[in-house]
Amino acid sequence: MKSLYKKPNRAVININHIYFLCDPAFNHIAEYFITRYVTGIRCSNAIAKSNYREMFRTDTLLMIFEPLKIDSAYYSIYRLWKRWCKYQAPYLKIIVVGFRNFQNPNYIDLLNLPKDFQLTIDRARPADFNWQVAVEDTGHYSDSLEKMRLFFEGHGRQSLIAQLNKIQQSLNIAQTIAVQEEEHAFEKIAKDLLYRYFIPEWKVMTCRWGNYSKLFEFMPFGPELCSIETSFHRISGFFNARPIQRDKFLKMSLDEKIRIAVHQLKTIDETYIRPEIYES
Repeated sequence: MKSLYKKPNRAVININHIYFLCDPAFNHIAEYFITRYVTGIRCSNAIAKSNYREMFRTDTLLMIFEPLKIDSAYYSIYRLWKRWCKYQAPYLKIIVVGFRNFQNPNYIDLLNLPKDFQLTIDRARPADFNWQVAVEDTGHYSDSLEKMRLFFEGHGRQSLIAQLNKIQQSLNIAQTIAVQEEEHAFEKIAKDLLYRYFIPEWKVMTCRWGNYSKLFEFMPFGPELCSIETSFHRISGFFNARPIQRDKFLKMSLDEKIRIAVHQLKTIDETYIRPEIYES
């Protein structure tokens, strides 16, 4: 993927804008901390933006306040953001902020603040460098990268991509037959194929999606996932309005919508979540 970054000419980057990610309940605290601790630099909540590729430039810094409370659980999200930035914004510096007594050039302990913030920025390493902040993976503090692995892998069942491929095949068969048949014959197709196979599988998939959707808002590829979710809502709405009419079914091109979603999800999975399973 093409990066929007240009390699800086200086060893020290002058930061003009700080974006931050934090628990929504503490947005005002994070902003207060940055504006009081750092003078002369603008700050904005990154989650309010929609185009991260345009947002992160060589004169910006991303601060992630951890852990974040998402849907009654606490998460570390920096590993996913670091992995995304490795491809999309490799020279962006990410600083993780928290309350742990942890020594790392890319970590700030709020209980032991550095005296020189500019020096902290200078010492922090870019996203494409090999650095990490240890994540306490407990029942109340989990790694969002591992959570997204489960989303794509499934819990002892078929993967998300395999499930969507199966759904697309049902739609493709139904659409192929529907093109050749009249309305009265399509009713039998809907009963034997769509009602019996597609709709139950679709409900399982959307339930699975709903269990993770709260997390998507805090992901760097969240805008893509939200777009897919909107498309899924439209498909669900179509099938909820029974009976299924042949002309409307053909006009919706549902199998194409699923195909596009599968392509987008596979790209996210292959690039940021589970690249190892796609290696030949």
